[in-house]
This record gives sequence, structure tokens and C-alpha cells, in this order.
Amino acid sequence: MLINVPKLGSHPPNLLDNRQAPELPKRPTTAAEAAAPTPPPAAPTPMPTLDTAMIREQAAMLKENEDKQRALKAQKKAEEKRRCQQELQW
Repeated sequence: MLINVPKLGSHPPNLLDNRQAPELPKRPTTAAEAAAPTPPPAAPTPMPTLDTAMIREQAAMLKENEDKQRALKAQKKAEEKRRCQQELQW
């Protein structure tokens, strides 16, 4: 299969300059393009809706994890404070 590539003239148009850009000629259509209609765009798939119970369960799990993190930080802080007090006693 051969492709015809058009030749540029001696003064090609400047396509980067919007003020002086000439109208470009339309592309020639091939027989296959003319016969085959353009397919319609695909319909977007709907997002699955989350069940309210599932959302509540995830929120509860998140709160539980946050509570655990706070407890661990408090425990670490108390341990560090106890260690500092022991060092001062020596």
C-alpha cells in the first residue's frame, strides 16, 4: 500500500503563527472512510453506588484505626517520659 504525501511549496505556511495562518485544505476522503460511518462514542459506564452500610462500616474501621494510632502515640509518649524520669533519678 502506498501513501501519497503532498509536497510543500517553496514558501510553506507558518502554522505556528495564528494571525497569518491560511485555511488548510480538507483531507481527501478514501472510499473506506466514505462508506463506513463514524461509530458513536462509547457510553460512560456508571460508577457502582456504595451501600450506606458499607460506608458506615468503612467509617467505623477508619475511626478504630485512628483511635489505635492515638493510643500508640500516647503510650510512646508516656514511655519516653518514664525513661527521662528514670535517667534523672540516676
